[in-house]
Amino acid sequence: MIKIFYILKKEFLVMGRDVHSLAVLFIMPVAFILIMSMAMRDLFETHAVMQIKILLVNRDKSDPVPGLCQGSGKIGNLFLSSYG
Repeated sequence: MIKIFYILKKEFLVMGRDVHSLAVLFIMPVAFILIMSMAMRDLFETHAVMQIKILLVNRDKSDPVPGLCQGSGKIGNLFLSSYG
């Protein structure tokens, strides 16, 4: 446990002597987050809605498929249509 304390003390002393690397240590992640958030802000806009169309083929003529298609209307971007 005491070894860890001395290692941490040494590292903080080394970082304290090199002001430029200490500034880079804290400024670069902040700059990265700001640049990436500005670059990807259009990706997260709500006006760009992706619509997913799915075709369900009902070969056994079972009842759950029409109910599934009707229930999918509650999901905003998912459109199910049945065939058969």
